[in-house]
Amino acid sequence: MIFPECALCNESKELVESHVISKMFYRWIKKTTKTKVPRFRSMEGEISQDGYKIYLLCSDCEQEFSRYETYFSSVVY
Repeated sequence: MIFPECALCNESKELVESHVISKMFYRWIKKTTKTKVPRFRSMEGEISQDGYKIYLLCSDCEQEFSRYETYFSSVVY
């Protein structure tokens, strides 16, 4: 089976869904909006309350990236 390339490591691996914009920003938006339930429309027209996600990274890179996001979130928030 041929897989697309991961956007981070450029290896051909099975890709997992990745948030285009970090989930921590969506959580911040939910905390600071009046509706408390922001909705986001994907390019395909699907509505999500969890933000826009695409198959972008392999699971190894997604986990590594998530580690840095967690650290950044702890420092910023």
